[in-house]
Amino acid sequence: MSSDSENTNHARKSETVYDELEKLISSVDADEKELKMKMEKKKSNGKENKIKESNGLADLENENELKNKNELEDKTVTMKNENGNEEKRINEDYNHLESKDSQNNSEDGKEELELSEMIVCDEVAGDSDEDDNKIEIEATITNDKDKYERDTKKIKKDSKEKESNKKKYDKKSDSKSKDRSRKEDSKRVDKKRSRTPSKDRSSKDSSLKKRSKVSDKEKESKKLRELDKFWQTVRDDPSDFIGWTYLLQYVDGAKNIEAAREAYDAFLDLYPYCYGYWRKYADYERKNGTKENCEKVFDRGLKAIPLSVDLWIHYMGYMKSAYPDDEDMIREQFERAVEACGIEFRSDRLWDHYIKFELECKQYTRVTDIYERLIATPTHGFLNNFECFKDYVKKYPKNKILEAVKFLELRKEVLAEIKEAEAKKSHGRKIDSGSDSDDMADPIEQRTKEENLMKERMISSRMVIHKNTAEMVALRLPYEEMIKRPYFHVKPLERSQIRNWKEYLEFEISHGNYKRIVVLFERCLIACALYEEFWTKYVSYLESLESDDQEVKDRIEDIYIRACTVHHKNKPGINLTWALHLENNGQYDKAAQILDMLDSVSPDKKLIIQRRINLERRRNCNDRVCELYEHYISTANSSLTSILLTVKYARFVWKMLHNSVRASEILLAEVEKINNVQKSSRLLLQLIEIKMSNNPINISAVVQLIDSILIMKSIDVEQQVIFAQRKVEFLEEFGKDILFESHFPLENLPYGVFSTVDDSTHRIGVAIGDKILDLKYSKNVFDYPLCEIFQQSSLQSLMASNKETWSQARKSIQSYLSIEHSENLKNGVFWDQNEVQMHLPTPIGGYTDFFSSYYHAYNCGTLLSPNKPIADNWKNMPVAYHGRTSSFRISGTPVVRPNGQYLKDGEVTFGPTEMLDYELEVAFFVGGTLNSLNEPIPISKASDYIFGMVLLNDWSARDVQLWESPFLGPFLSKNFITTISPWVVTMEALEEFKTDNFKQDPAPLKYLQHDIKYNFDIHLNASIYGPKSPQTHVICNSNYKYMYWTPIQQIAHHTVTGCNLQPGDLLSSGTISGPEENQRACLVERNLLGKKFIDLGDRKLKFFEDGDEVTISGFCQGNGYKIGFGNCVSKILPAK
Repeated sequence: MSSDSENTNHARKSETVYDELEKLISSVDADEKELKMKMEKKKSNGKENKIKESNGLADLENENELKNKNELEDKTVTMKNENGNEEKRINEDYNHLESKDSQNNSEDGKEELELSEMIVCDEVAGDSDEDDNKIEIEATITNDKDKYERDTKKIKKDSKEKESNKKKYDKKSDSKSKDRSRKEDSKRVDKKRSRTPSKDRSSKDSSLKKRSKVSDKEKESKKLRELDKFWQTVRDDPSDFIGWTYLLQYVDGAKNIEAAREAYDAFLDLYPYCYGYWRKYADYERKNGTKENCEKVFDRGLKAIPLSVDLWIHYMGYMKSAYPDDEDMIREQFERAVEACGIEFRSDRLWDHYIKFELECKQYTRVTDIYERLIATPTHGFLNNFECFKDYVKKYPKNKILEAVKFLELRKEVLAEIKEAEAKKSHGRKIDSGSDSDDMADPIEQRTKEENLMKERMISSRMVIHKNTAEMVALRLPYEEMIKRPYFHVKPLERSQIRNWKEYLEFEISHGNYKRIVVLFERCLIACALYEEFWTKYVSYLESLESDDQEVKDRIEDIYIRACTVHHKNKPGINLTWALHLENNGQYDKAAQILDMLDSVSPDKKLIIQRRINLERRRNCNDRVCELYEHYISTANSSLTSILLTVKYARFVWKMLHNSVRASEILLAEVEKINNVQKSSRLLLQLIEIKMSNNPINISAVVQLIDSILIMKSIDVEQQVIFAQRKVEFLEEFGKDILFESHFPLENLPYGVFSTVDDSTHRIGVAIGDKILDLKYSKNVFDYPLCEIFQQSSLQSLMASNKETWSQARKSIQSYLSIEHSENLKNGVFWDQNEVQMHLPTPIGGYTDFFSSYYHAYNCGTLLSPNKPIADNWKNMPVAYHGRTSSFRISGTPVVRPNGQYLKDGEVTFGPTEMLDYELEVAFFVGGTLNSLNEPIPISKASDYIFGMVLLNDWSARDVQLWESPFLGPFLSKNFITTISPWVVTMEALEEFKTDNFKQDPAPLKYLQHDIKYNFDIHLNASIYGPKSPQTHVICNSNYKYMYWTPIQQIAHHTVTGCNLQPGDLLSSGTISGPEENQRACLVERNLLGKKFIDLGDRKLKFFEDGDEVTISGFCQGNGYKIGFGNCVSKILPAK
């Protein structure tokens, strides 16, 4: 029963509401009819007026019409005054900006470019103001669309009628004025003619015409001369930016459209990032040329600088004025604009213009879509954008701004929410009143509530997006605020600006959003176009993607074209890189053209010549290679260049064409031409090398050749030393009578830190033979940054660089030790190794000792846990512990027997250790730009962070270790001293000695898996010499290849938790034992924890005694040479 009553009440209320709505609609219809009648009446009056006007201007003689005319004229004057005042205000603003800009130009050299940019920006601001006025008009539109449209039509019609009357009046006035003027001129001419004889008049007229023609020709000739002067300035120096601005100013006022086009085209080919001049050019074409040419200029400009928000806005202003009725086309262009630069940080004005356009078109659903995209875009005005979105949502009905499906879905959700709330409210009222009946809600109130809820839903649902956008802006804002000059200028940028761009790019690259990275690079190139490093960084980033996407490939090609044909035309660096890129893509001819161009303009041709020749060699054009070598040798501008090219030519013929006879002839011909041993020493050394290449080697022939050089008259002391050294090296490698065998040939070049008696400064050196090359005092060897790195007192800066820098250092040193730098022998840069004091190569930041040799783990496990020698975890991860770094010492430092606590005969004892042991290990130094905290190093990148290796003796007090280790592992038993060898052998020197990885079973977890070889064939041994051993005894022969876990697995595991490594950290292998007894690399493995003696013949050994000297050594055996580490030596002293 209560339900029927409720339905009845609801029906009554509904009928009441509908009645009211019908009355309101009827009232509106009546008003509309009345308005239509008034408008029709006015139309008929207008027709009568037109008839009167066409019948002889009688209306102007009528007093009332004259009054109307005066009123209209007064209004016209008022409008002109207002426009004049506005124009005056704009001109004053412009003059203020111009004077302010000129003042800035005098202070910081921005000059004409920045003035033009200010003018452009001022024009853009004007456009923006006009559009802002339009949006304010749009904002006054009420929800009552019908009433608004009727009022608008009436206003427009009245305005058109007034304007029509004004034009007619002006036309009649102008016509009368012109008639009066013509009559007066005619009277004056007739009067003058009446006073002048006809013959004189004709002669004067003829003279005037001639003078007029001559004057026009002189003016035209003068203009051409002036134009040529401006052109000559920029032809003499195309980089004279100010000269270009003067030329463009001149052609702007010269009214010669072809001259203007030629000037603008030439300027913008050189400076395509000057967006202001694209605007000026387009405006020039718009005023003086054709619509088609204007649009072509716009297209070229937008292609050249697609991130110019101002240029896009100007273009859209043009398109709206040129195509006012083609909404679809304008919309398409707006989409082009936001796609090109919509995510530019300062693109808000472009979005505003797009929104205003769609509002003017009353395309509210499109406006909503634009706002959806905008509020998700991190821009400078993101807060204002969201506020505008909220105002927009609150202003318009939701059925207008949402598509039908979305609107119905939203309304459905809102109605469900209202219904649920009403149900709860109704249930509460029932409980309070005990009644089942309730009044139905007012439908108008219900609709208002529904509308408000939909607004709240629309805004709140976008709030999450807005917050996310705010976070993105917050991350980028510090970099954006640092950008002081986002536009192009020929003036250099400040260092802080360059640094900010680099850091900003690294930040964006680290976040991995391809589109944002590309846009930022393009923004950067506008401001930093004249900095080659940013172009190469852009290419490097795209190439690092290793993408097969054609868009990426096309973008790389476009970057090279822009860089090498516009901004860096004649710079060798990036042009050489472009040539290599083209060659890698099979475009050999184009690459050759670039190299030929560089050859013609570059003053330093050595690198270009070699690249040009090698290009032909790589595409197997051997005849062309020979032609180029002979051409460049014959046209060389110095004997040094000729010698270098001759050596390379001989090598090519010898190695590639396999013609040693012809190669020798090439070298001998150049030697005879020079006729000086000092200058031709490199040619002679190469000749020796070719002689040595014969198979089998004719030792006596090689020695005879060297001896003949040593007795030549023109040879001096330095050359004698060089050739004598070469003879010794040859006999070391191939002779039978040389006893000394160096571990430090040119193929090694390990780094160390040393000082001398006369100079206690720690400095970096390189081992070569039995000498040390002092890198600190070797002049003019390295470019930046190596020239600064090798002035340091440790290797830490070198380690902190990267693989490319390490490789470049090695190449520079090898070049320095070549024949062309023989003068270094006179400068005291070499030291005997036995005359210097070696030091730790770098401060050791962290030390990790791994337990990575399978045989060592098995042997020790058998002693301590025979039933299960290998623990469950050992084959699943590289086990390690962190050791102490302060007790690291260089080879040669004595070891004082440590005291400690240990168990002896069942009792805890304190005293000198009785079980002093060694552990034969190899450690590597960490280097490169390492990971930050919480950033693991993937195994695929781990090899980039290994600088080089050293030998390491992990001294151990075994009795102390057995007592302290059961719970936490070694502590005092290993912290008293750790000895390392003095020379750090680089991974590049060890590259040739990589060998198969130890077979791992079970397969390691994914983060430890790798397919590349990263084990090394390094021969290792340990020996003992002491009071009880009058001769040296080898106590171990092992090899690094017995390592179960590789160095890159150790790094990957070490950092898997996010542990951050630092340059100079040392990671050691742990004891490296082999499968045989004589390959066990510590004493406890051989004496079974002291249970048996090691028989050395003249001595029975369990553990080391005072006075014993222990030596660890290692080397890699190459083809005719060795890569040695030097010795790791320590003598044991009694306990204190």
